[in-house]
Amino acid sequence: MSKNFIWVIVVLLVLVMTYSNFGRADGFTDSQFYLEYSEYFRGDVTKEDLDQPYNFRPVVPFLAALLPFDLNINFGIINVVAILLSCLILFRFLKKLKFNENESFLGVFLFVVSYPIYLFFPAVLTDAVGFLFLLLGIYLIFVDSDWFFLVVSIGVLVREVNAVLILIYLLKNWKFSKKLFLLLIPIGLMILMRLLFRGMGYYWKLSGFNLLRGLAYLHIVLGLGLLILFLIPFILKYKKCKRFLIKNKSFYFLRNSFFVLLLITIYAFISAYFDSRYVIVLYPALIPFCLSVVRSWKS
Repeated sequence: MSKNFIWVIVVLLVLVMTYSNFGRADGFTDSQFYLEYSEYFRGDVTKEDLDQPYNFRPVVPFLAALLPFDLNINFGIINVVAILLSCLILFRFLKKLKFNENESFLGVFLFVVSYPIYLFFPAVLTDAVGFLFLLLGIYLIFVDSDWFFLVVSIGVLVREVNAVLILIYLLKNWKFSKKLFLLLIPIGLMILMRLLFRGMGYYWKLSGFNLLRGLAYLHIVLGLGLLILFLIPFILKYKKCKRFLIKNKSFYFLRNSFFVLLLITIYAFISAYFDSRYVIVLYPALIPFCLSVVRSWKS
C-alpha cells in the first residue's frame, strides 16, 4: 500500500469524522463567546461585551473573522485544517521517535478516530488549533528547534493551557541558557491579554463537582478510546516497552511530557466541567507509549 494512498485514507477519515459537527455552535456553551469575539474583530461587538477567559484567546476568532464566509463555516474550516496539520506533525514526531511508517500511521489513525475529534474539534471552538500548537510545541522541543519560542508565544494566545509547554521545555533544557529569557515573551503576552481585558483576577476555581459526576468518568474512557487497548498491555509490559523507548532516547522526554500534560487533565477535573477534550491533551505522550507496545509484540 503506497504512502500517498494511506494519506488519502487519513484525509477521508478526518472529513468523515468531522462532518456532523463541522462549524456547529449549538450544544456548546463556549461557542457563542468565540462567535462574539470574531464579531468584535469585525467591528460588530464592543470589548465590554466579551467574556473571560474566552477573550484571552484571540487567534482563532481573529482568523475566523478574516475569512469571507459565515463565521460558523470559518471556524469549521480552520479546525479541519488544524486537524490535518496535527496528523502531519504527529506522523513526523513519531518518525523522529524511531517508529517506522506503518507504526506512525497507526498512531495517526488512533488520533483521527478519537472521540474528541468527532465531537469537539470541528465545532465552533478553539480546541483543535490549541492541540495543534501543543503538539507542534512538543515536537519542536524534542528536536531542539528554536522555532519553539515563536510557537509557544502564539500557542498561549490560542489557549492559555499551552503555557505548560514552558515547563516541558525547562525539563528538557534544565541547564541555564540565554535562550530562557525568550520564555518571558509568552508569559508577557498572557499577562498583556489579561490587562487588556481586565482579567488579572480570573482563574478556574477548585471544585469537587466532577468527583460525583458519572459522566466525567465516562469522558475519561471516551477520551482514551482505542488507546485503552494498548495502554493496558503497556502497563503489563512496561519494562520491555521502556527499553525500546530508552534505546531511542525518548523515554524520559515522553515520561516528563506525560506528567506535565497530566496537570492539565487533573486541574480540569477538579475545577472545570470536565469532558474528553482534557484527555486528548495527553495524546502526544500516550500514542508513543501505545506504539511501543506494538514494537514489543514484534520483538
